[in-house]
Amino acid sequence: MSATVDIRPGTVLGPYTLVRAIGEGASATVYAARDAAQREVAVKVRRTGTVRARGLESEMDRRFLREFESMRLLRVRGVVRVHEAGVDGDILWYSMDLVDGRPFHEVFTGPLAGRVERARKLGAELLRILATLHEAGFVHRDIKPTNVLVDADDHVSVLDFGIGRYFGDHDTLSHTGEVLGTVPYMAPEQVSGLPCDAQIDVFAAGLCLWEALAGKRVRPASAVGWIPRICMERPTPLCTLAPEVPRSLSAVVDSLLRVDPTQRITARQAATELAASVADADCHEWPEPPFVDPDGWTCLEGVLGGGSEHPPVWVLEGPAGAGKRRLAEQVQRTGLLQGVWTLHLRCR
Repeated sequence: MSATVDIRPGTVLGPYTLVRAIGEGASATVYAARDAAQREVAVKVRRTGTVRARGLESEMDRRFLREFESMRLLRVRGVVRVHEAGVDGDILWYSMDLVDGRPFHEVFTGPLAGRVERARKLGAELLRILATLHEAGFVHRDIKPTNVLVDADDHVSVLDFGIGRYFGDHDTLSHTGEVLGTVPYMAPEQVSGLPCDAQIDVFAAGLCLWEALAGKRVRPASAVGWIPRICMERPTPLCTLAPEVPRSLSAVVDSLLRVDPTQRITARQAATELAASVADADCHEWPEPPFVDPDGWTCLEGVLGGGSEHPPVWVLEGPAGAGKRRLAEQVQRTGLLQGVWTLHLRCR
């Protein structure tokens, strides 16, 4: 049975009269509606799971209700406010503010120079929202262009908190092997099933910004094809694709997309740096090349941690400026495909 709901206009759920469908996902449908005072709201509805008759709720039903509870607790500017929830027969529903906006990727049209300015402004606002969520102990876990709406006044709203979690939840971010989210916008550690934290939202926001200026990435033949691409390929620095992109803005996006989550800047840092990335007067660094061939100059010497088959620490040596850090990143990306952080090192 499909969880999405096809309801005719005029249907009443609680105090709301549905007007028209405005969005549909894999597990629910969103309708524009009016309350008794004729105020416009949005109502998200889903058909309950088939196991409910046995006194149980399906996992998707629980996520639906958890989304309402998460949004009710998160009184954050840029997070859509919810109002009330209910059950009508086999229909779960909750109401929220109606956001008249377009998905993030749809607002980036026209000349590149204009898109750069919009990316700077909207990106800073998105990352400020994420920073506030992270500082409140919450991780969204499914940031993607369709979950970020931009209204006519260029204000950002974040939607869809169904798989979000508070840091302290027992089954959440530290649960190794749990892979939740939308694969093309997952961070390397997320798609590999490794422990995750708030930096997965930062990585996803970086991908949204990168695509806003460089265009959609080429889709692989299947969803599985995203896994080696996410783990092994670093998106090309934006300033090397087009001179209209300031190196300062490009550097922020690169910092959001680092393979190692401990090396990514935080959402708060990124928001501050994006807001300041108008010109390149204070930024003279060009981005690093994505890969270096180690043949003939590097040496992996010494094993720290003693005699294990896969030692945790290696020492990487080579001439200054020869590309040790890039080589280390490439080895680390290879390890992601095996579900481990293979390399911990200090270059010397």
